[in-house]
Parts: sequence; structure tokens; C-alpha cells
Amino acid sequence: MKPTKLSDFDEFDDMDSIAHARHEMAIEARKVSVRGLLASLAHPAMLESSAYDEILIDREFFEQFVVPASPAHERIVHEVIPELRRWLTLPHRGKQQRARYALIRLLGPEADVVLEGLATPVTDRGAALIGTLYALADHRSEVLPASLLEPLRKLIRPRELGKIMRKTGDTMMSSSLVLSLIWRVDSPLRTKVLLDALEVEDTRLHAARCLSVAGTRGGLPGEVLEVVRRHFAELIATIAQARKTGLPSRVAVPVAASLASLVKCDPEMARQTAEVLDLLPGPVEYEMSLFTPFVELVERSIDALPVDALEPLARQMTLPPPERLPAAAAAWVRLEPGRARELAAGFSRGGPEPEGRRWLAAAHAHVAQASRSAEIEALLPVRFLAMALAKAPLKAPAGQVVDILHTSVRTARTAIELREIVRLASALGESSIVRPLLARLAEAPFTIDQEFESLLPPLLVPELDDWIEQEMEGGNPHAERRRALGRALAQARAKRPG
Repeated sequence: MKPTKLSDFDEFDDMDSIAHARHEMAIEARKVSVRGLLASLAHPAMLESSAYDEILIDREFFEQFVVPASPAHERIVHEVIPELRRWLTLPHRGKQQRARYALIRLLGPEADVVLEGLATPVTDRGAALIGTLYALADHRSEVLPASLLEPLRKLIRPRELGKIMRKTGDTMMSSSLVLSLIWRVDSPLRTKVLLDALEVEDTRLHAARCLSVAGTRGGLPGEVLEVVRRHFAELIATIAQARKTGLPSRVAVPVAASLASLVKCDPEMARQTAEVLDLLPGPVEYEMSLFTPFVELVERSIDALPVDALEPLARQMTLPPPERLPAAAAAWVRLEPGRARELAAGFSRGGPEPEGRRWLAAAHAHVAQASRSAEIEALLPVRFLAMALAKAPLKAPAGQVVDILHTSVRTARTAIELREIVRLASALGESSIVRPLLARLAEAPFTIDQEFESLLPPLLVPELDDWIEQEMEGGNPHAERRRALGRALAQARAKRPG
């Protein structure tokens, strides 16, 4: 396939254009033959030094040979393998890389070229290692042989990852690539390797993600959970030292967050987290993604926490950032009602977050409980209770929901609150709220946006047509709302039978 040198593409002014042109030429020159397959693989540039997103120039064509589409494709694969092995001895790094990639994809992860590629020093021939890693990642088999664990483990050492990063340009991508391969290795030792990777900054996030897969498939194995608990306790103790020394450890917080993300519910880890949650997330440059696992662990384990741990958590309803509200609210709704009332008096004063956001978090926490306190429910503003029920309409008896809806329509303070109440009524088909809703829509603060308007048609039963038409004819003083009601009524009528 020609041209193959950059000088042959003088009409293009950047590498991306050259890469695109090369790809288009490859598609045009496709030929199901030995020469055609080799031509589609022959390119002098290595992945890390070119403008290509993938090692292959024409992946779609090559995949026809990985799972041979016909006996002719099988014969071509058999004939092309010796030539690809010869390419491994050539001085062209790009051809070496693509040859190794193709051989592994065609021969499988047990091929001799796999261990050879993984053992090649990164600094000497990065093309071989990168080609090997990408070929294993793309291989259709979900399980890799146990013999690959040790050479892959060596690659997650910080020094080796740094070398791969210099070849690929992305440390996170490099660690993700290697750790995802380790997770696929058929060996009982892979879990230990991934646990060790949790201690290294460049591999921590992706090691936790791999381990979390075990959690979603039925929980962490017992031996893994014990290691996680032990490491977590040590890290929480380090974070707790910030009460005397200042900001929490930059290393301890993200490692502990990774471990917290591995468990769904753990009373002891949740108790330890609750003791230091007020110290988190720590330095402002930490992303909230490092804080969320702590909050979710406490929220999921809240019913297993001792009573004396609840009030310190509930006091954090007024602390930034707002991401801590689900855990704090879950604690607040479980307090003794008198104490909950005292703390609620401060919702309007503490922190930069709007009071409504705190009440809404409390309402969501209340609705989520298996058994709810009537005394706590009486403390919640009805409009926020209705908004929470809109997300879980089956969490309360039907009669109670109707009463909540009517009260909420009368007390809603913003268009957003009113829209969420209408969402719940629409989901339940509770058209009895329409008449009080029409009265509220005649008031100045409320507007009907497109989303709000889409919720109205299910509520507009024939018995309400006269009321709607009265509003359209001038009962509602706002022209844009009259038009929105008219469109909603037209949609409702169009969907009626007959």
C-alpha cells in the first residue's frame, strides 16, 4: 500500500489528516489474500508515535481473519503467520508492533510471542510491549493463562508504569490496561496482586474497580474482605490524626475511599468512617469522587450504627459539601424526634447550602426507611415529602399520598417544587389535584416549562375540560400559561378513546 512515507502526503498539513487519509486508502485497497492482509498491517509508525487511535489501520478487515469467515480466510492466516514472525526481526518498530499484535490475536494468549513481548524491556523496545498489551486486551477470550500473572505483575511497579506511560502518554490508561489484564488471569493469586496495587497511587483507582467486580458478583471473598477491613482501619486512624495535625493525609484519603467503594454494607467500616466524616473530604483539590464512597458506605450501613454515632452524623447536615447530606440525613431521621426538632432549627442557618436542599435530603432519607417515624414525618415540610415520594411513589399508603399531594400543591414555593409534585400526581394518575393546581398556576412565581407541560396530559380527564377552558379563556392572567394549558388539553383529548 503506497504511499507509506510522510513525504508522500505533502498536501496534508497535520498528522490527523494523514492518518485519516491512510485509513481511507486501506479500505479502498482491501483484498482477501495473503498480500492484502499483510498490506493492511504494514505501517512504519508505532501506535505511541502516530496519530492513530488504534494499532491497526483497518481493524474491520483484520477481524475477518481472527475468527476466519471462510476456509479461504483460514488458509490466508496459515500462510501469513511465518511472514509476521519474520517482521519481528525487522528494524521497523511499527511493523514489529503490528506483527506482534496480529500474531497474538491470531494465535491466542498462549502463544510464545506473548511472554516474549511482556518480558521485553520497555526502554529497549516499547513497541513490543505495547503491541502485546493491546492484543491481550482485545482478545476475545475473557480468561488469560496463569503464566501471564507474574510478568503482568512486574509491569504495575511504579517505575515500569512510568516507562509505559512515556510510551502511551497516559499513566491512568497504562495502569487500567495492565490491571484489567491481571483481573482476567486465571489464578487465585490475582486478588493479592490487586490488593497490593491499592497501595500505589497510579494503580489504586483501577485496582479498586477490578476488585469491585467481585463485590457485584456476590460479595468480596472472605479473605479479601478481611484484608480490606484491616487496611481500612489503619487508614482511618491516619486520617483521624488530622484533628491534631491539620488536613488529612493526601495518601490515606484516596486509598481509604477506594477500599470503601469495595463494600456495600459493613457496620464496622461504617462506624469508623462516621468518626472521621467531618474531616473529609480534606484538601479542596480532592475530587468529590473520593468523598462519595465514604458517604455511600455510611448511608448503606446506617441501621447497623450504634445510637451514639447518629447525632454527630446528623449535625453534619449544615456542613459543606452537600455530597455529605445523604449520610447526615439518614442519621437525622433516626434520631429521637425531640432532638431531631432541635437540630432542624439550625437548617436555615448553617452552611452555604439552601435550607430546602437539607429538607429534601431528609425527606428522601425518611421515605427510604423500611419503618418510618410518624413524629419525624410531622417535622418534614409536606412539599419536600411529596418531592421525595415522587421518586418512590409506592413508599406510602395511597390515601396518605393524596393528602400529601393536595397539601403540597397549596404550599409549594417554587416552580420546581410544584413540578415535582405534579410529577408524582401524574405517575399516580391523581387528577384531583388539577383544580388546586390551576389556582396556583394563576400566581406570579409559577411558570410551565416544557417538562412541566409534558406531565399535565395524564391528569386532564374529561370532567376537567370546562375548568381548563375557563383558564384558557382568561381565568389565568398569564398568556404563556394559558397557551401551555391549551397544548396539554389538546394532547389529552387526542389520546382519549373514540
